[in-house]
Amino acid sequence: QSAELNLKMHQLNEELFAQKQELAGKGKQLNEFRLSLEKDNSVRVNEIEKLKIELTRAIMEYKKRK
Repeated sequence: QSAELNLKMHQLNEELFAQKQELAGKGKQLNEFRLSLEKDNSVRVNEIEKLKIELTRAIMEYKKRK
């Protein structure tokens, strides 16, 4: 009976280890995806800032001409 218990514990430990490995892999994928989204967001924020500056200049030029 003790051998059966040890075998069952060993199997459960292997299953747990496999699940932890799978979760670690998924966590790495999620982190890479998050970093990719953050990079894309940063690029878009920079583009928006450039457009704001361009718009502000255009508005100021328009007001000067009035």
